[in-house]
Amino acid sequence: MREAGLDAVIATSPENVHYASTSYIYTVLLVRDRMAFVVLPVEGPATYIVAENEMHQARLHTWVDDVQTYVEFKDYPVEALLRVIRQKGLSDGRIGIERTHLPGQCEEYLRQALPKATFVDCKSLLDRLRMVKTSEEIALLTRAATATRKALESAFAAARPGDTEKQVANHIGRNLLDMGADFIPFLSVKTGVRLSLGHHLPGDTRLEPGNLIWCDYGGLWHGYFSDLARTYAIGEPTKAQAANYRQLSRVYREVVDHIRVGTPIKRLYEICKHGFEASGVTLHMAHIGHSIGVELHEFPMISPFDTYEVQENMVLNVEPGYTKDGETIHIEDLILATKTGPQVLTGTLAPAEIPVIQ
Repeated sequence: MREAGLDAVIATSPENVHYASTSYIYTVLLVRDRMAFVVLPVEGPATYIVAENEMHQARLHTWVDDVQTYVEFKDYPVEALLRVIRQKGLSDGRIGIERTHLPGQCEEYLRQALPKATFVDCKSLLDRLRMVKTSEEIALLTRAATATRKALESAFAAARPGDTEKQVANHIGRNLLDMGADFIPFLSVKTGVRLSLGHHLPGDTRLEPGNLIWCDYGGLWHGYFSDLARTYAIGEPTKAQAANYRQLSRVYREVVDHIRVGTPIKRLYEICKHGFEASGVTLHMAHIGHSIGVELHEFPMISPFDTYEVQENMVLNVEPGYTKDGETIHIEDLILATKTGPQVLTGTLAPAEIPVIQ
């Protein structure tokens, strides 16, 4: 905050409120009018503001001593925020707010009530702060990533030709909840002609021998996401399916191997692009991966436009994919950048050869 010339930062999005307070209240994510704030002054104690009915939950896990409340449906949440700003002597301060999240009417209310204050966007500051993970975050993300892989592998091992996408997805979801996920925010399973549909909801399309099946999904673990993708053949793969998967896996492993401290993030994208081109495939993806944490896609994104370098304790979901011979292949794992090189937090990388549902 000092480097940015700020007197305070106010976290307003559910993700950054969780990150700043270490208290995860999932209803703040589900009910957007149930606002919560964390006021972090550059000098002095922080204040955590929540709806009165969430006060005990907030106190249970937060490090913040000062928890203040408002009465839902009676009080305007931003009035509670305004009260705290004045309490802390910030009425004429330079304050960072999440302009990409805070509703315009809320920002306008603050500006009118505090005409001497200066409000600036602090999204970039918070993104960069969350970019490098703590040991506690890494431990949680590792547990989540490993369980997410095992839940899918178990379900795919039990799947058979003739099963529907929905049946397979339900099996994956049950496994993940049994392994400790709080809930499942996204789960996409597709096969056959539906491979081109993007992240659609699983339906009644059946697994047919000769086709591929793809899954991209993740759970939420105490407010932190997991994310994994796998592609399997249904029955014996064709020569083209096996070769295309093998080519993708080779490029994928080359990208993972370069997740080393000091490597430019955009270099990872370039390695993938050149590897694809050597296989006769044009890379159409705007990114081939992302960080992860309290948001599914966190900064940095593995794109050709990123200006940062890999830092120790960054975590990156690497997820290249392409469509060739009319079929889409996509794999994804979570990788930790360490002093000695990449560490696979998923436990094991996606198989080098295409796995099969028999």
